[in-house]
Amino acid sequence: MESRLRAAFCVLGDVLPGWRELLTAPRALGRLPGSLLAAMLSSESHKERVMQSVSQVCYCEPVIRSSEVAMSTTTIRLPDELKARVARAAKDAGTTAHGFIVDAIAEKIEAHERRTAFHAEAQQRWAAIEGGDNTLSWADVRQYMQQLADGENPAPPVASAVER
Repeated sequence: MESRLRAAFCVLGDVLPGWRELLTAPRALGRLPGSLLAAMLSSESHKERVMQSVSQVCYCEPVIRSSEVAMSTTTIRLPDELKARVARAAKDAGTTAHGFIVDAIAEKIEAHERRTAFHAEAQQRWAAIEGGDNTLSWADVRQYMQQLADGENPAPPVASAVER
């Protein structure tokens, strides 16, 4: 299996600059899309088959060797049932439990940051409305959308200051 992976990585290394790093970073396998990994591991794996899957890889981050990043150890106590679920999910995703947990934490943080930014923008917009910025009334927007749905060509609603 390892020789097939190395051969597939050599093909990718010839096609995409920077992929040669994967030859020295086998732990990076968890970062590859499952369809590409399956193409590499299949018995009929060859350059054309891998090339068909290259478009799925282009968004992947470059491999960072652990010697380039300082990481401290953090211990997380997980109930046995959750550990088993993580192990199953990681196996299904083709990664390690560690990689799966790190990705899950990163996704949760990104979602929290997007939600926080969304709320901050909403508060700024509300403050602008309270400060006198023009807005569209829901009744005007709804009427406009209904006319569009009915096939009419109405004039867009006009923004005005909020009536208090």
